[in-house]
Amino acid sequence: MLSFPRRRVRFLALWALVLGVWATATPPLTHAQTMSYTGSAQYAAGDYIFAERTRSFYLSNGLSLTTDRLTVAASVPLIVQSSPWVSYSVAGGLPSGGPQQGAVGGGRDGPGAGGDPTSGPRRVQTTGPQTAGTQDRQRRPGETIALPDTASYTHVGLGDPSLRLDLQLVQNGPVGLGVGLSASAKAPVADVDRGFGTGAWDGGLGLSLSAQRGAWMLFGDAMHWWFGDMREVVLHNTVAYTVSVGRVFPETRWSVLGSVSGYTSEVVETVDPPLQLGLGALYRVGPAGSGLSASLSLGLTESAPDVSAGLGWQVSL
Repeated sequence: MLSFPRRRVRFLALWALVLGVWATATPPLTHAQTMSYTGSAQYAAGDYIFAERTRSFYLSNGLSLTTDRLTVAASVPLIVQSSPWVSYSVAGGLPSGGPQQGAVGGGRDGPGAGGDPTSGPRRVQTTGPQTAGTQDRQRRPGETIALPDTASYTHVGLGDPSLRLDLQLVQNGPVGLGVGLSASAKAPVADVDRGFGTGAWDGGLGLSLSAQRGAWMLFGDAMHWWFGDMREVVLHNTVAYTVSVGRVFPETRWSVLGSVSGYTSEVVETVDPPLQLGLGALYRVGPAGSGLSASLSLGLTESAPDVSAGLGWQVSL
């Protein structure tokens, strides 16, 4: 009798739901549909839980198809990184240790992650007030991990591709209320040892709310993420959230937005969940949905980059 791991069954079920929503919600092709090229460039820098600073540059390129209620988007990031210790994921950069995962995960193999059974635990070298010396054990909260020097390290490569569906359930309700349902999945094809991916499938289901009164806007969204484990680091499932307040300036086509984003629980064991404060601006170009955006974010916890800045664009095709 065929059997499948529970984690794989969950991902298969998620993909079935994504395809089912797409199949039932997408009408036949009409002139009302819009194809767009979407992209973003983001720079992030931080120490995370390591003694060495990691600088990352992400250039994401994708296509999106939008109907009256449904948007289907696919994207692939190009990554330039100064160390392999931070792994790119749908949750952003995760301080996983990359090829030195044992220093973060305590040398334990994640369930179903396909770790090498012949590799023993790696030593955790830590610095800081809570350091208890160098020994084979899992990192303690607040400790800084010292890994091999990567001063001359710079690698470029493609990250894991992702697919996202957004279905608008309510449009222009009372006080401009909007309600949306989202589904996302990421395929594990990138190089794990260079920090370009996690080597596992990830998937998420979420709900978004929006409201507008006059020139003021309020947004909130939450998405439950199911993360596949790395070889020696267990990635815990969590809920990602964002709360934003913005204002539109119709006479100038500008909008500004302030946000708080984070996760409700830790993704990497003993590492505080990410929490960031952000400020952004959007400039609309034409009536067809094209636009340019800029953002700046500050990290408030050890798993978030100290600072990140980005540019985004959407061009109707």
